[in-house]
Order: sequence, then structure tokens, then C-alpha cells
Amino acid sequence: MLRYLGHDAVAVLDVGSRAGFAEGNPVKAGRETATPRTFTPRVRPGMLVTVDEVARRVGDPAVR
Repeated sequence: MLRYLGHDAVAVLDVGSRAGFAEGNPVKAGRETATPRTFTPRVRPGMLVTVDEVARRVGDPAVR
């Protein structure tokens, strides 16, 4: 959804997974702080599809 609204710096963090630690991903202790910022959405209409479009393309390996 955030990418659809124009925010490309998006990731999913699974804090309950030990796999990330086992893979040697960086871990930081303590409290993180960030400066509040205003997000201005820029909708990307080319990323929107209808239910009918999805139904027609189910199974198409060129579409994810």
C-alpha cells in the first residue's frame, strides 16, 4: 500500500524471527528516535488493478 502511495523505502520487519539473527543481520540495542516528517501521498494509478483483471491473470507467470 505504501508503494502504491509513492513511498518506496518500505520493508517488513519480523521481530519474532530468529532467522534474521542467525543470518548475521545487524542488530542495535536501545531506543531509536526519528524526526517526525509529513508524508505527501502520490498515488500510482498504474499499480491499481480490479478484481476482474486479477481473475483473468491468475496463473499467468508474467504477473505477480
